Amino acid sequence: SSLDPALASCIAIPTARMARLGTSNFREKEKSFLVQEDTWKMSVEKERLIEVLAHPEQRTYHDVATAAGPTRSTAHSTHVTQNLQAVAQERPAGKASSIGLHWGVQ
Repeated sequence: SSLDPALASCIAIPTARMARLGTSNFREKEKSFLVQEDTWKMSVEKERLIEVLAHPEQRTYHDVATAAGPTRSTAHSTHVTQNLQAVAQERPAGKASSIGLHWGVQ
């Protein structure tokens, strides 16, 4: 580790971190790391305060479901119940229809 401290700060160490929004993606060279972190912290606090004051109250899926009441699935709404008596009146498979009886096998 005989690197000059000025050169050591230029070497990029690859990490698997996600990029943050706002001021964290812009690094001001005249500010130290701690001051940059404090700037990021203040911007996050501002965003959160704006979200709390200006946006409607956050609701969970449970809150929405409780307000909407019981629901019926799309599959149950799409498929209607079958009339089993109409099915019972049809001729069983394998027997000739009235047209087939009239014309015969050709």
